Amino acid sequence: TDLFGTRKIWHIYDNILLENDSIFPYELNKEKVQIHSSLPVYYFYLHTHDDSVWTNYDSISILDQNKNRIQNIYFENTQIEENDKHFIKQWAPGLEFLDFNFDGYLDFRIFTNPGSRNYFYDYWSFNPKTKKYIYNPKLSNIGGLEVDTLKRQLHSYYDSGNDEYNSESYNLYQQTPILLEK
Repeated sequence: TDLFGTRKIWHIYDNILLENDSIFPYELNKEKVQIHSSLPVYYFYLHTHDDSVWTNYDSISILDQNKNRIQNIYFENTQIEENDKHFIKQWAPGLEFLDFNFDGYLDFRIFTNPGSRNYFYDYWSFNPKTKKYIYNPKLSNIGGLEVDTLKRQLHSYYDSGNDEYNSESYNLYQQTPILLEK
């Protein structure tokens, strides 16, 4: 902002404001993603803010290549551990694009809970009919989830306490994880 409290726009994407932006200072990260070869490129803008201890995710704005807004996704209780800037991988901490439902379209997951021993993500799958992302609460409740593209399965590795670790394998049927083995 300038001396008069007016927000300066540094490039065209800086004018993407959401509800939380007027409350907290935010950091805006942009990523260009090819979700599928049959679709145009989408742009993902991650809005974050820092408080005294945590970096928090506020929302993602998804735009097409003509800068038309496709979807806004809002987050609650998504934190990076204690403003841990070295946790940031490329452009956004804990945001990964992968095809976890094996339909050929890139889905995404966002890190939501550092936990003390296990980690959790919120999972969003791309719906090719609506061309929007849908939240998957069932996958989001499984800790330590990894994607096995060779077997087309999901595997969970987690600490169950007393230094005991468990693993589970899942198939995904109609966006629902089906336990195969424990």
